[in-house]
Amino acid sequence: MSLKSSAMVCVVGLLCCAAVPVSAQDRSPERRVSPGAFWSANFASVSLAPEVDGVKGRQWVGGGLSLEVPLGRVWSLAGRAYWNRRGARLPIAGTSGYQDVSADYISIPLLLKAARPGTVRPYALGGAELGVRIRARVRTVVGAVDAEEDAQDLIRRTDVSLAGGAGIERALGKSTVFVEGLYSHGLRNVTPDASGDTTRTRTVTLLAGLRF
Repeated sequence: MSLKSSAMVCVVGLLCCAAVPVSAQDRSPERRVSPGAFWSANFASVSLAPEVDGVKGRQWVGGGLSLEVPLGRVWSLAGRAYWNRRGARLPIAGTSGYQDVSADYISIPLLLKAARPGTVRPYALGGAELGVRIRARVRTVVGAVDAEEDAQDLIRRTDVSLAGGAGIERALGKSTVFVEGLYSHGLRNVTPDASGDTTRTRTVTLLAGLRF
């Protein structure tokens, strides 16, 4: 099953849960510290300076854990920790070849969240995200040559981003299902070298999961 198909199945399933009639038990969901888990799919690319034509984004799936701490009726702190692959396909000048660059991160966004009170709650959230790289690879394809090698020495150990997004959640008894879109705008040059060129990450992530 493709990433797009997986995302559609997951989103439709959660939206069907949101459409279930509200029972008396669901009308006043309790505000409490709630851990959870989620599936994620991301579309990742990079911003290069100087600009390079022909850069293509890549798609991956992953998952992780969440924790929400209420600060009142509307506000809460929302934390995430999840596996997140970032990178892009870069053209090789003067050839039809390319390099697939990918870096695996543990992404840890800490977000301030505002949700409309009720059983079905649309919400917005924003904050900062720390990414800790755990692996990096580069695959080079030129003609008959197809080689993959370690790239950890080329990519910084950490990435820092601004993150923001929106979603919708639905209380189901003592649990909550949610669907969320999150955009991460990398602030740090993740490939420092003497040339002065910069590479900053850009990632859109879809999350769908359950809090308990």
